[in-house]
Amino acid sequence: MSFQQTSTAGTFEGAPGQVSVAQESVPARMAFIRKVYALFGGAMIVWMGTAALVASSEELALSVAGWFGGGLGMILFLALAFGILRVTSKSFPLNIVGLAVFALLYGLITGPTVYLYASAYGGYAIVAKAFILAASIFGGLTAYVLVTKKDFSFMGAGLSIALFSALGLILVSMFFGIGSTFVASTGFAWAMVLLFAGYTVYDTSNIVRRYPANMAATAAASIFADFVLMFLYLLRALGGNRD
Repeated sequence: MSFQQTSTAGTFEGAPGQVSVAQESVPARMAFIRKVYALFGGAMIVWMGTAALVASSEELALSVAGWFGGGLGMILFLALAFGILRVTSKSFPLNIVGLAVFALLYGLITGPTVYLYASAYGGYAIVAKAFILAASIFGGLTAYVLVTKKDFSFMGAGLSIALFSALGLILVSMFFGIGSTFVASTGFAWAMVLLFAGYTVYDTSNIVRRYPANMAATAAASIFADFVLMFLYLLRALGGNRD
């Protein structure tokens, strides 16, 4: 999910005179990409460690799940994560702290879900399958964009429309019960997997072409969110297929 705001290619809105890393030298571009993926790796470690800790205990998993108060609480948790990331995005080292907190909050959201599926399906095999599949899709799409260096910025509007439409469906089903069967279906889960696969392509393209050099943590957060949300919907889709 992209947290970048761009007005024209090569510039970053709200940062006068600041150009994208694509305008820098080849060594600077490569250093930026390495930094982004190093931060992505760090966020993954925080996320997996937090999720594993929460999922390791029924009492802890149920307690953390209770914090969300249903789907609305989870949406508020995500909004808090996005807010922290936004506020800290341009200030080092606060942007690193913001990314760590962002990953921690995603871990708290993921932990109860992992515990639920592991309990329902007799172990962590289904979780491992979802993770491996997510890593394969994410890795393949990322490699394709990095190798071809194609510009996928044209996907931004379509992805945003699809994302907000999905969020609208989720909220309507949550508060009014309309479309709740569809939102809970395996088909919807697979559609969301496809959506976040699209965001992986789009956000990776932005990393190569549009982020300025001081926004590595924000760039890492965008692809991190893509991976985690893809994983969670893959878990739902695989679970649905086994019902």
